[in-house]
Amino acid sequence: TAVAHGKNFATYNEFSDMVFRDVGFGIEAGAKGGGGIAETVVMRCRFLRCAKAGISLQNFNTLDWFIWYSTFEDCGEGVTNIYGAGNFYVYHSLFLRSKHADTSIGNTGYFSLRDNTSVGSRAFFVASSMSACSMLTIQRNTILDTIDTPIQLANFGPLLLLDNVIKARTEVAVQIRYLTGLVSMGNTFTV
Repeated sequence: TAVAHGKNFATYNEFSDMVFRDVGFGIEAGAKGGGGIAETVVMRCRFLRCAKAGISLQNFNTLDWFIWYSTFEDCGEGVTNIYGAGNFYVYHSLFLRSKHADTSIGNTGYFSLRDNTSVGSRAFFVASSMSACSMLTIQRNTILDTIDTPIQLANFGPLLLLDNVIKARTEVAVQIRYLTGLVSMGNTFTV
């Protein structure tokens, strides 16, 4: 791990213009059993070959992470909370060839993915099965040539899917759980 958060709660942080390369985790945010790390900005950072994740939120009080203009290249996950909990928003970022997903969640909250580009990843967004709502906005993203279904939502949403361009190799562009709330408008799909 390049940067690991300790057990004390922290807030109002910024990571900018940094390169995280050839590690398991680029940033591990919020210690399990400790305090969270909230209201944090990641700006113009590069995450290269982070085997597990570029950014991993790992505590229920690790909230309001804003990721802007960053690059995630050949990582296991780009941004995730599957190793713990927390919520994030990703804007104007580039994902290249993520091994599992560009973004993924286990525990739920509000998540926003806007104006991102994804090329050649396994999936753009994956939400694990959970009996709670995730309140997710996926808007104005360009998602190209994913290996699996680009957007996979196994919790109850609701999902706002707005103005995205999704060019998929699969037969389905978006897979949602039965009874998941969905609004889809202005999207362009190749399948």
